[in-house]
Amino acid sequence: GSWELAGVPLSVPGIIEEEIFMEAQKHFKTSRNNASGNAKTEYLLSGKVFCGYCGATVRGHCGKSHTGAMHYYYACGNKKDGHPCELKTVKRDVLEDAVIDAICSDMLTDEMIGQITDKLMDLQMEDQKHERLHVLERQLAEAQKRQEKLLDALEIAPDVSGLIDRIRAVDDEIKGLKSEIAGESIKQPTLSRDVILLWLNQFKNGDATDAEFRSRLVETFIDKIELKNGDAYIFFNATGRDRQKGLPTIRQVDLKALSANL
Repeated sequence: GSWELAGVPLSVPGIIEEEIFMEAQKHFKTSRNNASGNAKTEYLLSGKVFCGYCGATVRGHCGKSHTGAMHYYYACGNKKDGHPCELKTVKRDVLEDAVIDAICSDMLTDEMIGQITDKLMDLQMEDQKHERLHVLERQLAEAQKRQEKLLDALEIAPDVSGLIDRIRAVDDEIKGLKSEIAGESIKQPTLSRDVILLWLNQFKNGDATDAEFRSRLVETFIDKIELKNGDAYIFFNATGRDRQKGLPTIRQVDLKALSANL
């Protein structure tokens, strides 16, 4: 059948059930709702770009040349507000195309999609486990403390039969909690690896010139961009653990070279 996951159209094998895709749609909720709004704006990277000198937000601006032609560019917000900053303006199309090219070349390879899938599977597992496991482990610790107190009391208590019943009850509770904890620890993620791979691979087939698709790429893969004169530092969505796994987190782009090729 044909489905849509986070705004990305999918050609789905018949063996994948509709329910799985409904769950996937909920999980990958980042791009679709935001993309349509972002696609309508003139500046794809709004809110993502920062000055590498003063740290201010870099904003999109436009103006007419002496010939009457419109020019679109990104400029340091502090500088536009009259404060000193050495960052020069950057042509909108140069920066935006550079970011899209970096996503496509760095994030959408088969190897990287596999690594990102591993990350999403790990995150999904952690999200599911964390809260429930925390409650169960706390209950287990409390039950074990009660068990220790009852065993200590057994040494001096005259009512042995009553204590033994209570000890047995606590022991059964501990066994039950341990069983639940074991079950939570091996619980399978909501989304299968195949579904996540299918979703990510659809990005490889998108039209990099389409405004809505470009917006989805930025929303999904870009954390922030820092600008310095002649260079853009693109920070992909990643964590410290990703760096340890070898996932690229920063890409430097020579904007001077790109501008010269226009």
